[in-house]
Amino acid sequence: MLYSLYGNGKFHPLSKLQAQNHEGCRDAMYKGEAYDGDFVADEFNRDDFYFIDLVESFCVPVFSDKFKNACEEIKPGSVIFKKTNLIWGKENLLEWVGDKIAGFYTIKPTVVDIIDESLRPMRFWPKLKKFKNENYVITRMPAEEFGIFVDLKKPHMFMCTEAMKLALETRKVSLSFHELPVAIE
Repeated sequence: MLYSLYGNGKFHPLSKLQAQNHEGCRDAMYKGEAYDGDFVADEFNRDDFYFIDLVESFCVPVFSDKFKNACEEIKPGSVIFKKTNLIWGKENLLEWVGDKIAGFYTIKPTVVDIIDESLRPMRFWPKLKKFKNENYVITRMPAEEFGIFVDLKKPHMFMCTEAMKLALETRKVSLSFHELPVAIE
């Protein structure tokens, strides 16, 4: 099984971070690189960040230090993090929440080629029945069991394996997982 990672929708489900350099962020996303820049967090209540470990943006997600520490515990070096700043108003958000949150990070996901956009879940009926509205099927598993992966055919969709999902859930990381259509023949 593979899962996509999403922010916990309880806190401002329609809010997203905005990269200060949107073009640079989109370029990094389409190349599978870590974005080296800051984000604007004006749509959020600053206290919400105490409870969120993955914050969605209009390009790449931003992760909390709790997520970073959990990944380092699971398998050191499996995920490469790059520190970023969240700007709320005109100030760095860490000045408000820095006593509980040590930092925010973007990641350099492991780029994989596992999505087949020529296949539809309906071909694998009834196994992939619940994914009938998707327009792709994952036909291979990533080589690594632990890590965060992205296929550049869907660069906004950060994925993890079931083993990584269970390890993150054990560490009580606050984010949501969505099962993906996987058919390995």
